[in-house]
Amino acid sequence: MCNGCFQTIYTLSTQIALDKGIPFIITGLSRGQFFETRLTEELFWKDDVDIEGIDNIILNARKAYHQVDDAVKRLLDTSVFDEDETFEKVQFVDYYRYTDVSLDEMLRYLDERLPWVRPTDTGRSTNCLINQVGIFVHKKEQGYSNYAFPYSWDVRIGHKTREASLDEINEEIDEPEVRRIMSEIGYEDVTSKSRLVAYFTGKEKTTGELRNYLAKHLPEYMIPTHFKHLDELPLTTNGKIDRNALPALSDAPEIDTAYIAPSNEFEEILHEIWSEVLNIQQIGVQDNFLMLGGTSLAAIRIATRMEEAFELEIPVNKVFEYPTIAELGTHIEGVILELLENDM
Repeated sequence: MCNGCFQTIYTLSTQIALDKGIPFIITGLSRGQFFETRLTEELFWKDDVDIEGIDNIILNARKAYHQVDDAVKRLLDTSVFDEDETFEKVQFVDYYRYTDVSLDEMLRYLDERLPWVRPTDTGRSTNCLINQVGIFVHKKEQGYSNYAFPYSWDVRIGHKTREASLDEINEEIDEPEVRRIMSEIGYEDVTSKSRLVAYFTGKEKTTGELRNYLAKHLPEYMIPTHFKHLDELPLTTNGKIDRNALPALSDAPEIDTAYIAPSNEFEEILHEIWSEVLNIQQIGVQDNFLMLGGTSLAAIRIATRMEEAFELEIPVNKVFEYPTIAELGTHIEGVILELLENDM
């Protein structure tokens, strides 16, 4: 899949909306995509579902999504998202969340009421060549289309028929062109468990320092996900790198800090929550949420579980504001102590 296209579109459209005084941006996520990218099981744990509360959680997640230091933030002017009032001046409306119209009904309306011809190269799952590459690679490495899960929700929720979803998932892909693009960008035929690793010698540096340095000279897809410092690189008798002699790495993301176990009840509860949501067993209290692979959706799940555990309202953005278990635990403890003092 493309990396950052939706975030880029949201960034540019928000700037245009502010410049022209447009109060709403209508997004085209299907119901299934909305469910997959905005909602989690934790939001529906309570018997009485708080719709306004869910809206606030989604809004806070969107704010955090646009404030993360990533490639989009480095390459585009994202300063409009630094102020919360931006989200008051311009609101995002996820169209399919607010209408019961099915895809068939929408297409029938367009066919009958408007001089409209459905394009062959857009408006479908394979609406761009980069997207085609993503679908092709995902099918090749995972064995199924990356649209399979959200489209299955589209069918269950009634947005699309099963036949229409299968037509889109199985839409013909221009394989020669896709392979040309893959060759141009240097794609390697790897399995989903493979990763780009950098073994290095010399002065030991943190993962963050190395990644930031490489980001100035390399495209993002060429930046290693793991870094391993060695006293010296193993060589073959011919003087070449002996890859078989390189030490193996764990499946956990590479982090900058040594493992520090939880030291109090707050950290122990948070450790259990983070481990379940991020599916990583050994998380140190100084390990950074983003470096562990945290996303806005994971942040929603963590915030919801924290509210349940501590019986406390915790905004999603606090997961990004206090990105380690230690910092988050200290924040929660401080909030609880303050509430206790006010009740005395």
